[in-house]
Amino acid sequence: MLENNEMLVRYISSERVEGVPDSFYETIDYFEPELQKAGISNARKVAAKLLLTMSRQYGGRTFYVPNLKRLANLARQHEILNDYYRRKLAVPDIAKKHRMTSTGVYTIIRSKPLPDEQ
Repeated sequence: MLENNEMLVRYISSERVEGVPDSFYETIDYFEPELQKAGISNARKVAAKLLLTMSRQYGGRTFYVPNLKRLANLARQHEILNDYYRRKLAVPDIAKKHRMTSTGVYTIIRSKPLPDEQ
């Protein structure tokens, strides 16, 4: 059934299919302009193909997508840990760089020690 993925992409991206949830098409509609901005031709087909790939991997399962604030916090924590462990920056300098308190930096460092420091 999934052997002819290109046929599914053409069909799904060109018209609404009865029984396919509206959220499926809303997601294609959401990704299409982002792909166009990135200069990708056939953006609608690419969006449909990406969604079908996700459907194959996660179809029928609950799929958690963290919000941007959570992703930004994780990225900041990673940056702080790199500043401390790899760049060997002082905690007050890290706090200033990330506009937070030294206590906040220490909290992050204590929560994610290097493996050999555990």
